[in-house]
Amino acid sequence: MLNLTFGILKFFYLGFKIGSFTDRWDRLMNYWNVFVANPLTGAGLGGVSTYIWLTQYGESIDSLDSKLLKSAELIPSNVTTELFGSLGLLGIFAFGILIFLIGK
Repeated sequence: MLNLTFGILKFFYLGFKIGSFTDRWDRLMNYWNVFVANPLTGAGLGGVSTYIWLTQYGESIDSLDSKLLKSAELIPSNVTTELFGSLGLLGIFAFGILIFLIGK
């Protein structure tokens, strides 16, 4: 309980300067920007990190390249933005129908 309280107080004391918060925020914005660039179809399953690499470094890279797999900045920090960036609105709609039918 003490660690949780300390973590919350640390956030209010330091604000947005906490390293892990800014890293996660940057990754969230990367995935959101992929969705904004491809709103209907997204970048495809597993294609968001490759898309981000292409836009940031201007070079194409294989999805299984070790540089891509080891790059922490390309790992999503939020499932929602990962789904939107990967699937786009059409994929999210289809995914929602699938979840609805399974739960029915």
